[in-house]
Parts: sequence; structure tokens; C-alpha cells
Amino acid sequence: MTVLNMHMKSIRNEVKSNTHYLKRSKLKKLFFYGLENIKNESLKNDIIFYLDQNKELSEIIDLNKEFKNVIFSKKPEELEDG
Repeated sequence: MTVLNMHMKSIRNEVKSNTHYLKRSKLKKLFFYGLENIKNESLKNDIIFYLDQNKELSEIIDLNKEFKNVIFSKKPEELEDG
């Protein structure tokens, strides 16, 4: 193995160890249940950490929550104000 290959391999390993992954199925729960309804504390903490690192995804989930609140509320004036 050349020095360059060894260096590239060490960089990949470092990136893997510093990257936080979360399964898509775990994130999909947020679209249906909300963070406050997830009972598994370990999963909840992982999701909070992940959303802190991914601000765009956090914003999308917040928009989804607002959308559901407006759609399922019985107040038609909220639809008009938006």
C-alpha cells in the first residue's frame, strides 16, 4: 500500500468516526408523531443531537409541524392568515 492510500484510508476512518448517522426510519417518526411523543429517551437524544447538527432538516420538521397544526385545527382563519 502506498503512503497516499494509507493516508486516504486514515482520513476516511476519521470522517466515519466523526459523522453521526441516524436511520431514516427514525427520522420519519418525527413527521407523524413529533419529538415529544417519542418514548425511547436514547432515540430522542440521538434525534435532538442530529437536528442540532442539521439545521435545514430541523426547519423542515418545524414547518411540517406548523402545517399539521393549521390543517387539523378547527380554525379556518388560520388558513387565511398564512
